[in-house]
Amino acid sequence: MQIWPSGVQADRKKASAFPAKNGHFRLSVQDVGLIQGFPESWKFSGAVYQILGQIGNSVSPPVAYQVALSVANVLKKA
Repeated sequence: MQIWPSGVQADRKKASAFPAKNGHFRLSVQDVGLIQGFPESWKFSGAVYQILGQIGNSVSPPVAYQVALSVANVLKKA
């Protein structure tokens, strides 16, 4: 069993199989991605710590979309 200090597990099955001692729900990589705004179908690659780094260092898709819309609107006016 591999429990990360953050409590994040590689998948939901592992996250629910080993609840935290304090009774809190353990998050899976998929859960962390959803919170950050990635669709559930998004595929991450790498070890859990690498995926968490990718998610944490990313600009969430909804924010990136809004930035792209703003840039497109400015370019249309130019």
